[in-house]
Amino acid sequence: MSEAEQKKIPRELSELEKYWLFKMLPSERKGYNEYRKKIEQLLIIGSGRFGNNNFYLGKEGDVIDLSISSSPVIAAGEVIYDSFNVYVTIHEEFEDKIEIDLKKSSEVIPENLIEKSCWSYSEWLPAQKAPYDNSVVREVAIIKNEVVLAIAPHHKKIWVYNCADEINYLIPVSNFYGDIIRVLKNHDPKIALNPNRIFTNTDEFSDEVIAEAFFLYNRQWKKFLMDSSKLETKLESKKKKSFLNFFRFNNGD
Repeated sequence: MSEAEQKKIPRELSELEKYWLFKMLPSERKGYNEYRKKIEQLLIIGSGRFGNNNFYLGKEGDVIDLSISSSPVIAAGEVIYDSFNVYVTIHEEFEDKIEIDLKKSSEVIPENLIEKSCWSYSEWLPAQKAPYDNSVVREVAIIKNEVVLAIAPHHKKIWVYNCADEINYLIPVSNFYGDIIRVLKNHDPKIALNPNRIFTNTDEFSDEVIAEAFFLYNRQWKKFLMDSSKLETKLESKKKKSFLNFFRFNNGD
């Protein structure tokens, strides 16, 4: 695709752009395979708020509302070539549109690309180390055999593996940390205003606190359909009973 064709909007994804996106969407994982099918039917309909490599995919005639915040990330990773690389981010579909970001190491793409490696958060499964660097991942089982929350201190990333669709949903750290602080009821600014602490001092936060914070987070963002009675981590009996009653009440059970 020529440079002039790439600047024309709306336009189809180039074969290389589609290749990069699909490298982040493993076909053997059902949720990601559904995103492959969606992307096959979409066009680049305009740019996002973060520069020339930030796009929205949609149908011709769709309108982009940049006043709405970006939806959560469902896939991210990097394709590495001998003299070029691209970091790919794919956001969750919202109102039939998908935001993507293709952060290239250079705006000039070499003619003869030789791919050296590729990694993505999409490939991760429970009990594995972090992608790319094989660093330590802390896992918290939210719902046994269904939902696992992963904290990767070296990456400074948090994601949630959902067994139902096999997608790893990257969680905004600041939002989630705010729910942790609400659970702890700790107003010390050194702790409450330092989201990075979940990575630098991860052992300070028990599985019980993280699980409870995730239920609060999910109640607001409604990312997962979960039965609160299956809460895997064991809260103190009184605290657990109070919390689960609160969760059921606020979900109309």
